[in-house]
Amino acid sequence: MSNGQQPLAQQQQPVQQQPVQQQSLYQTLGSMSPEDLLKFKAFYNTQKGFKQMQLNVGDDRAETLMSEVKAGKMTVSQAIDRSKLELSPVSRELNKLYFKKGITATEMLTHRERTGQNWTASEERLYLQHYSDITRKEAAVAKARIAQDAAEEKARIERDKTIGKETANELKIDLKNIEGQRKQDITNIVYARQAQTDYNNLKDIIQSSMKTFFKTDNYGNFVINKDNQWIPMPTGMSVEDNTAFSSAYTSLINAINVDLTEDTFNQSDQNEMFRNINVIANLVPEEYLADKSGFWIDGEFLEVPATVDAPRIKRKLFYDKLKSEIMRSKNHLNNIKQYVPETYIPERVNAPMINTTEEYEALEPGTLFRDPNGELRKKP
Repeated sequence: MSNGQQPLAQQQQPVQQQPVQQQSLYQTLGSMSPEDLLKFKAFYNTQKGFKQMQLNVGDDRAETLMSEVKAGKMTVSQAIDRSKLELSPVSRELNKLYFKKGITATEMLTHRERTGQNWTASEERLYLQHYSDITRKEAAVAKARIAQDAAEEKARIERDKTIGKETANELKIDLKNIEGQRKQDITNIVYARQAQTDYNNLKDIIQSSMKTFFKTDNYGNFVINKDNQWIPMPTGMSVEDNTAFSSAYTSLINAINVDLTEDTFNQSDQNEMFRNINVIANLVPEEYLADKSGFWIDGEFLEVPATVDAPRIKRKLFYDKLKSEIMRSKNHLNNIKQYVPETYIPERVNAPMINTTEEYEALEPGTLFRDPNGELRKKP
């Protein structure tokens, strides 16, 4: 690459860690000394404050405000107030809609379809955050309603004396499967929305870092050509670097689309995504990095001392920041599961004894049989 940067990180396979039992929040807080408790409170308030600033004015501006906080020029509360003053009219309208009593995800979606054609990346991110939050709240209500409906139907089955015991047991298993599938579907939607929000933040960070290299419209969004690619500025990247960036960014977007598609949730190549952000991080303009005093990564603001090595450190931290957004999104997607239904097996059933592979293969799918140990089973 023409900027002479070396690859930022060796690609590694994710390390599998053994699960450890976590303390509850109350146990953790109860074991802290007064001094540690104060530190924790300050840390929590800082995290919460940055998240609010990030929603209000975007990642870059939030990091600038946080650097002012770290330098002692303002408090976290003052930085939040400053970010609120800088809200765009669109963002103010989104906040007003979000705090409206009884707001629904459908209303938010309708508002976006009606007015979102010219939103900036920051406004789009704010919308997604609000939409995801409302979806999560609606999911909790919906799952509670599903559980209540299932409990009432189960009670009705048990009261109905015209239903035999075997039929009642089968109906209860069917009911349990319907309840389980509906709850899992709702849970999956919530995690997919959270992953979408984090991936949108990843794209916003990359776009903000590249604005001096590509043409933007009056709303700060990139102008694209007939091939759906950003149009480079005459004084921007070299042809070679532009080709490398376009290839890496396109590949990254394709991977994100794979991860967020229902049939292929979380099936993109993680290491390939890391290789692509490595290319992107190496091409970020020096001017962009020079304005950074630090980066917010995984809930912590990492300051960079003004040393000769600062440019290299900043570029590495920028890569780490992009990587953390990918990992956060994939962690959400890892929680998406397929519901495994229970199979009803009658208490008394005549089923053939199967002793050989040939006998098993001759059975039709769904057939009940007994294995050599006499256990009742069902062929998938």
